[in-house]
Amino acid sequence: MIRSYRDLAVWRRAVNACIVVYRMTSNFPPEERFGITSQLRRAAVSIPSNIAEGHERNGRKEFLAHVHVARGELAEVETQLTIARALGYAGEAQLASVMDEYSRIGRMLTRLAQRLRPVPKSRVPVPPEAPGPRPQPPPLRSPSPP
Repeated sequence: MIRSYRDLAVWRRAVNACIVVYRMTSNFPPEERFGITSQLRRAAVSIPSNIAEGHERNGRKEFLAHVHVARGELAEVETQLTIARALGYAGEAQLASVMDEYSRIGRMLTRLAQRLRPVPKSRVPVPPEAPGPRPQPPPLRSPSPP
């Protein structure tokens, strides 16, 4: 049973991935301290933070909105990691590993969002009718004279 955002596997994975990003960016060039290092860390922190905040809000609709924000932040992280790769700021194996992890987290967020979305009324299953002829309504009776 999920009672807290801490019980969500996607939140735990996002926290662990964020820690990896912090450690990886500590080796980025010092001149990037206020550039890509700061941007990447901020976006990485935002993913588990939005999952936690959304879970603690009132209702599924708000949780879903925060899951969507987390997905957007994840796209930022992936973009910034791609840039870091192009600039040679981290090893290829390390970047591939963290990119794979964020890809997994993205799939988990997508599944979570699907589960949080309300089922449209047109998609609510309607029980099939019983086979065979439909029962006929009883014949109308004319009122009896008094």
